[in-house]
Amino acid sequence: MKLHYRKYGKGQPIIILHGLFGSSMNWNTIGNKLAEHFEVYLPDQRNHGRSSHSDEFNYRLMSEDLHEFIIDRSIDEAIVIGHSMGGKTAMAFSYEYPWKVNKLIIVDIAPKKYPALQMEMLNALLSFDFKAVRTRKEAEKKLSESVKEEDVRQLLLQNLYWEEKNKLNWRFNIGSIHKNIKLIMEDPVDRSEERRVGKSVDLGGRRIIKKKMKTRKKKKKTKRTIVQLICRHAALIATLSRTSS
Repeated sequence: MKLHYRKYGKGQPIIILHGLFGSSMNWNTIGNKLAEHFEVYLPDQRNHGRSSHSDEFNYRLMSEDLHEFIIDRSIDEAIVIGHSMGGKTAMAFSYEYPWKVNKLIIVDIAPKKYPALQMEMLNALLSFDFKAVRTRKEAEKKLSESVKEEDVRQLLLQNLYWEEKNKLNWRFNIGSIHKNIKLIMEDPVDRSEERRVGKSVDLGGRRIIKKKMKTRKKKKKTKRTIVQLICRHAALIATLSRTSS
């Protein structure tokens, strides 16, 4: 799939992947700052932002989308940054195409299965009636009935756009997200024995994993998983005391 993207600056390529319900717009401020020293790409992942919609939505496909994006721009290798769902896409990509990754930076996610999002919120988004909701203010009021967290609500509202005159809609493909949410919550890497063959490629350099860890037990388990399964050659894990979800 061809991805919509924003591009800033010149120099060594950096690709930043947004999270679920996000878009390239979320990383504009950081992207512009990094553009003082790097060539920064901010793609919209499939079913998000201005990129195309698809009924198929999983990390294998998003990894292939990223590979196509890199090939189309003749990028030899890039620093890949991924947040949340984007972090899982980045992990899957680095596992399949390690020679294309100069450095891998993962923010606020680990290579493991997570509990599914609240289905109440997903159902509310799926059934959102834009014939009755005609303004952004009305949309926020309606959304507040099912989404209590202000920051989550504002993230979702950033996705509103005028599909046609006097008719709002979501930029994200809520139908596909709702249908495939269990796949999005899964471990992004297929580590079956046959899939591991030939994947141990030394990327050189250092991968940096940033992950919020709440308990010592979970911290040890997550560190072990990251080091063993994603960063087999070199890893620096930075524990963040405060990060956004």
